[in-house]
Amino acid sequence: MIMAARSVRTNGWPFTEGRPSFMYMDTLCPFGHEMSKRKTYKIFLSLEDRIDADLEFDKDPGRRPRLARFAVTYSARIGGRWREVVRYDNFHGYLHRQRFWRTREPEPLSTLERLPILDLLNVCRQDLARHWRRYRSLMESMLKEE
Repeated sequence: MIMAARSVRTNGWPFTEGRPSFMYMDTLCPFGHEMSKRKTYKIFLSLEDRIDADLEFDKDPGRRPRLARFAVTYSARIGGRWREVVRYDNFHGYLHRQRFWRTREPEPLSTLERLPILDLLNVCRQDLARHWRRYRSLMESMLKEE
């Protein structure tokens, strides 16, 4: 029996089949006094398109974990292989975007850095949710020119 995939909305992300897979990893500081928790997961927009999220939380003893750093990447399977298309991240100490159909160089997004980190993450997620098809098209066009 063949079933048609249907579009579902989960936490603001459109996706077609499957559920996000979660992987948790705790990282301990060599001295044991600091701890960070990293959460990574994938959200499939289609069988050929996905969002990879990498979230790192600071955890101070006696306090709730707090989002410290993130990377959100839209990847597409084009020509039989997965390619990174666009990424937002602040792992290097500043918020930036990389549009891989143009260049691998990061573009600083300094005007957004004033926002609280959860709002930054939400802005990046919303951009990818709204524009991933356009970004895929731009990457496909760039690959055809090569």
